[in-house]
Amino acid sequence: MKFMLIDDNVKTLKSMELLLWIRGFSCSTFSDPFKAVQSYSKSEFDAVLTDYSMPGINGIEVMKRINEINQDAKVLLISGCLEKIQSSEDDGIKPYALFSKPLDSNRLLKLISSLDQEIKT
Repeated sequence: MKFMLIDDNVKTLKSMELLLWIRGFSCSTFSDPFKAVQSYSKSEFDAVLTDYSMPGINGIEVMKRINEINQDAKVLLISGCLEKIQSSEDDGIKPYALFSKPLDSNRLLKLISSLDQEIKT
């Protein structure tokens, strides 16, 4: 599987990349969400893992823009404030999966394993 990872916190970004790389997944990392969206239109990704709170554009807006490019995109959203995400879901915008901070890596890996099996079938 190939992941796009988006987070303005470079330390968090590198931690997520290492977590996935150790398990054999390919990752492209972006600390700038605008560049990530531009790159998404030029490359193929099986899933996008993005932070919610970033300068200039939030994770919901990233998800909207990626869904404009690919309606079947699997966008996993991480947030320290789930209430903000809930209000977006009320508007019909819903991520493939939602994770709270601090990130539960076991839960993430379990979901990724299921997603990987879904993609392979």
